[in-house]
Amino acid sequence: MRSTIILLLALGQIYAQSISATAVSKSYPNPSSMKFPYDSDHSTNQPLATGTVYSPPAGGGADFVYWGWICIVDSSNALMYGGNLKYSDDGCVHTQVMQNKGWVRIDSLLKARNPLQNRLLEVRELQKSVKNILAKTRHLFFEGLTSGEENKVITDSINPQIKYLANALKTSANGLESMTGLSSYHAQQALYSSQRIKAAADSLSLLGSQIQSVDLMRMSRVQISLEIAGDAMEAEPPPRALSMITWDPVTKQFAVFGGDHLDYLTNDLWVFDPSIPQWKQKYSASAPIPRGDHWLVANDSGQLILKGGFTYKTNGGLSRQSYMHIGPAEWRYDMQTNQWLSAGTGGGSAVATDSRVYRSTLHLPERFMAGEKPSSAANAAFLEKIGVNTWVDMMVPIKSVSNRDWGTVAYDPDRDMIYIYCGGHSAYPGTDALHYHLATNRYEQTVPAEAPLGWCGSSGHSAKGWSFNKRPYMSNHTWNSYEYHPVLKKMILVGREWVCCTTPVELYSDRYQYVYNPDNGDWESRHFVASMYNEKQGNTQLCNTTLGMLNWNGKREIWKLNDKTLEWNKLAVTGTIPQPVVDGSGVVFDPKRNRMLMTTLNTYQAPFNGVIYSMDLSTSAITAITPNNSTAVSRVKYLREVVYLPKMDIFLFEDTNSVGPGKYLVYDPSDNLWKGAEISGTCDFGNHAGMILDNKRDLIWHLNVNNGNARVLKIDTATLKLTTLAPTSTREQVLISAQPAVTIQTNSITNGFRVIVGGITNYAKMNLGIYDVKGRLVADLSERIDTEINSGKNEFVWYKNGQPAGVYFLCLNINNKRIYSRFVNMH
Repeated sequence: MRSTIILLLALGQIYAQSISATAVSKSYPNPSSMKFPYDSDHSTNQPLATGTVYSPPAGGGADFVYWGWICIVDSSNALMYGGNLKYSDDGCVHTQVMQNKGWVRIDSLLKARNPLQNRLLEVRELQKSVKNILAKTRHLFFEGLTSGEENKVITDSINPQIKYLANALKTSANGLESMTGLSSYHAQQALYSSQRIKAAADSLSLLGSQIQSVDLMRMSRVQISLEIAGDAMEAEPPPRALSMITWDPVTKQFAVFGGDHLDYLTNDLWVFDPSIPQWKQKYSASAPIPRGDHWLVANDSGQLILKGGFTYKTNGGLSRQSYMHIGPAEWRYDMQTNQWLSAGTGGGSAVATDSRVYRSTLHLPERFMAGEKPSSAANAAFLEKIGVNTWVDMMVPIKSVSNRDWGTVAYDPDRDMIYIYCGGHSAYPGTDALHYHLATNRYEQTVPAEAPLGWCGSSGHSAKGWSFNKRPYMSNHTWNSYEYHPVLKKMILVGREWVCCTTPVELYSDRYQYVYNPDNGDWESRHFVASMYNEKQGNTQLCNTTLGMLNWNGKREIWKLNDKTLEWNKLAVTGTIPQPVVDGSGVVFDPKRNRMLMTTLNTYQAPFNGVIYSMDLSTSAITAITPNNSTAVSRVKYLREVVYLPKMDIFLFEDTNSVGPGKYLVYDPSDNLWKGAEISGTCDFGNHAGMILDNKRDLIWHLNVNNGNARVLKIDTATLKLTTLAPTSTREQVLISAQPAVTIQTNSITNGFRVIVGGITNYAKMNLGIYDVKGRLVADLSERIDTEINSGKNEFVWYKNGQPAGVYFLCLNINNKRIYSRFVNMH
């Protein structure tokens, strides 16, 4: 056992203090961000058996750094590298060393000393160009043009760009090979990169008369090859998570192997010499398979010992069960001979160095390219024949395997597309936006799925900031917080503030808005928003109007986006702004009257009072409109999805059932009445869906973001039957003879209590309150529920809201009969 003690620490409090200029001026402890299946010195416990489910660490929601490492030998030899710095400009934790008992970031120094830096920037730009032409070609593939139309675009646009890029890549490779005065290491890297770039250029062949899926997959491989070529020219290793740092006492160097890029695993090996200082990439004939969260230590003989780690499962969704242990077998790397040797079975076969492992095809763009080539003509012919006033299932041929729950969709009339960026909580955690092509009834995924490790399938919390790829982490849910911007021709994501179950707000918020560029199929930028948000993301409601993009948020404010600066300006309005609420609010533009209409339940799951709030876009005056039959819609719950039908001058909501079988909720502004539209067929209404009006085809589309179902509705104005809804009469309220039952349970997810009320029938009216020992009302749960509750069992949640420990009483007042239950709040 060597005498030098290596202290391995999770990046957290120390690092947060050292990056105050890059992130936020405060620092927060990070005691839970790294949870490994080993002891703190990694000396006793062994990795679990091959194939065993691996549970990756999530990280603390208030921390700046996820999944990184520090290795401290002594005061003069210490290295900090790796992990995700969520609020930095590139999401990366760069190289830092210890000087005068403090951490000093030196990546700028390393870049200044890198003779390949300028060539690297050139290659990165060419890599982006390949990505862009791939995105354009893939989009064209899914648009399903006729053979003549597609061939013309290929001949006039795509092939000339491919030819230019292939020549530019060869020129870049030749430039690398002609460099002189390089050290042996940099000459080696230049040669390695130039060979990869030349191979990429040779693979970037011209397209035939038609785009085939194999063309797209070949271009994708070219893009990846250029990424790896650029990585070899970097002054420090490419970004990674869960890659343990070790110190070799023989060579006096630090080393890192592999790690998780969040969309792929790698098996590259880099060493850092602090005496220069300089990083060097090591190549060997073969290497262990890519992995993350592995054990890497050095012995006293100049060898690195590698053991365990995780890899991705080959099937299934993105969840905590989508990772598995590689196994306990050891590998040894000799620092002098540059060789990896297997020291046991069960660790997997050796593979080429600089390999990558992506998730299975289930989570790759290739999945959606399978099957018949998309055809807009065939889809148009199908839509031409569908019946009227009935929902028609489009029978989408290839759907996402993961549930992208709890959000709307964004409609792009310029590109004839719908974008889906939903999930989080216990649903899809990926950072990509799924495209739906209206012309061909096909989904398109633009990038490999990327997931924030321990937040896959998490409940109550989510990763904040963005990834190594500069993509925003999926929040708990997105609801109505993103929308296509018709002026910018891009998608805007806002409202990434506190969602639920977390306090204080400032520790868990993400005060950035993000911009998505559909042309390259990726997120392109983010912008800090200082003052607009301080509420639940689910309360955010975006709407495009003649005044611009407006944001109606939970602080009862309305803000307008400046299209040039991307800053939000608070509007001065007159009248009372209503309270939006998670899952129970909707907003729509009324072009005929130049106004924005807002509907809301006011509080979570409360009965709808039927009132509509109108904001005059000329005067910014807000007025409440009460339809003559406002009580007719008290049981309506789904108000978020609504479209305006100009030919009939009505607003169609997604909600059904609560209006009546086969009837969909309609607001008729001419009569100022709530009505029911008789529409047949099946539609997956609810919070997991989005609805848009397709002006090009005069159709209404409804996409279920959970299961991928797409349905379409063709309205015939002459035959669509509208029925005025009758005001709700007072129902007879009767209790069953048995006494109502009340059960109180703790809820760890919400850090509160679940109140379950059973034994009720015939929609009995009730009030439900929480009182302290002095008889003071501390929470009125009646405000969160429909006062005409469902028969049977009903559940409510008390979030505690900072109430101190002690004895409390639940009072159920049902038909003027009071039932009390005593319980204890432990903390």
